[in-house]
Amino acid sequence: MPAVIEPLSSVALCLSVCLSLLMSSLLSLYLHSLADCGLTSRSSSSLSSVLSSPHSQLTELHLSRNKLGDSEAHQLCEGLRTSNCKLRTLRLSGNEISESEKMNLRSLQEQLNRTGRQVDIST
Repeated sequence: MPAVIEPLSSVALCLSVCLSLLMSSLLSLYLHSLADCGLTSRSSSSLSSVLSSPHSQLTELHLSRNKLGDSEAHQLCEGLRTSNCKLRTLRLSGNEISESEKMNLRSLQEQLNRTGRQVDIST
């Protein structure tokens, strides 16, 4: 009998494969949408690593309507802060991010924009 893959498991597997390829420079992603696919805290540390990788070409990341909260948003910010990060657009609307963390995200956006890195973070 063939194995049944749950939807979230297939998303996690796909994300894992994409992140592995990206980290090994075999794949250059310029736009990646992971909106509405059930991402949780387990994905945010991997995504943060991708953002800070010197080999990443990721310029847009759409993570709207997932289950990311304050700690996950904070982890993504750590990746955004690195000089290797080339991300210009981050979409986080429809997640479980508090108003105080949204303020932190807006502050980070302003800080990056003042240094010449134009970043658009929407929550």
